[in-house]
Amino acid sequence: MATASGTPETNLDKSLQSHASLHRFLFFTAACFIGIVLLPLDLKELTFALFGVGTIGSLLVRARHIPRPARRPVTLIAIAGIGSVSGGIVRGVHSDISGVEFPTPSPADPLYLIAYLLFITAILLIVRLRVSRIPFDAKLDALVGTLAAGLVQSAPLSSSPTSRRIRSHRPSCGRTWCSAR
Repeated sequence: MATASGTPETNLDKSLQSHASLHRFLFFTAACFIGIVLLPLDLKELTFALFGVGTIGSLLVRARHIPRPARRPVTLIAIAGIGSVSGGIVRGVHSDISGVEFPTPSPADPLYLIAYLLFITAILLIVRLRVSRIPFDAKLDALVGTLAAGLVQSAPLSSSPTSRRIRSHRPSCGRTWCSAR
């Protein structure tokens, strides 16, 4: 491949481009983190959603440069992230429309379910890249890892005292989207 000036691209050029991409992503992450910490609640929610979308976009762009065998799990993780972020947005809008802080069931539930199934599949594909036959304990690890992520994400839906404390500090993601209309 050639550079813009017509000279052949070297490994150094690729490395410098990769470092520049990493620095841009780290700057974006730091700006979002500062926004989440310092901005008012409605803007925190929007910043959090933009961070999710930006991270997924960056992952999809970078996935094109990953060798083919590893590209599939990375792409599945990105698609699962899209489902998870979309689920958060849908749940937030549903919360604002219904007037219930954490509506259950929600139209967002299928998006979360699809995301969990894609995460399990990606974990199993990663294991499959390392071993020819996936042992039962690796399948169990994939299931436990996905369930743990699901429990962390759904903790605010519980009515336990700890969940109520988490819920009081965690943005709902809904008010921003409805007020932006």
